[in-house]
Amino acid sequence: MTKIPTVSLALRLLREGITVDKAFKEGHGLEQVESSSGTLFIGQNPATPPSWVKFLSHYTSDGAVNLRTQSCSAVLLIEAGKADKKRLFALCFGQGHHALDDDVIQRSFGLRVVLNSVSRGQLRTLDSASLDTTVMQRRVQASRDSDLSAFDLDANRNLLRLASGTPKSGDFAKALAGKDALHLRAAVSPDKIAEHCEKALKLYEASDYQTDFAFIDYVQPVGERVLIEELDAIAFKD
Repeated sequence: MTKIPTVSLALRLLREGITVDKAFKEGHGLEQVESSSGTLFIGQNPATPPSWVKFLSHYTSDGAVNLRTQSCSAVLLIEAGKADKKRLFALCFGQGHHALDDDVIQRSFGLRVVLNSVSRGQLRTLDSASLDTTVMQRRVQASRDSDLSAFDLDANRNLLRLASGTPKSGDFAKALAGKDALHLRAAVSPDKIAEHCEKALKLYEASDYQTDFAFIDYVQPVGERVLIEELDAIAFKD
């Protein structure tokens, strides 16, 4: 039996009702190519000199440093879920996530999946932000899996933004980290990626997190531009 290699993936859930034609920013520059599964977009940026080449050229005899950098991007859109509740997932590679419209991304998807999969005693990293006029951001990383209490998180004064740790079950992933996007290390073959997306959706919709992490529901950041504008209009109304 062939061993399935472990891969690192970055997965984003798109908001309900978002279709392929609404997923990207205008002028995203990616090209759709034929795909055996899902809808695949790829892009190759031209080679350009790094920003530091001009500075470095002062140290060469002829003032020339012939160096170029080049980046590439890919986004694979996969539909998953029940027939009447299909959701679109974006599997991003390279710089592909920059092509997605920020408004189509389901906020806190990755965080919710992590907290539904990782017990309070198997946390590795917590990122938080203070709920004050001046926002102070904080990252606490442990050298090994640790309990929630070790991270000194004040749930009444801080907003949990990102979490990482070791899942209770290795069936879905060996390691998880999540904010809006979900980053995972897992043994998954390309022809099983749709099934993996369905597992991710079930984990997102689960309520296990409420046992030890219910405080994430106390305050939830708003990410949709239209809703932000509506709330701003109410807040600053004369």
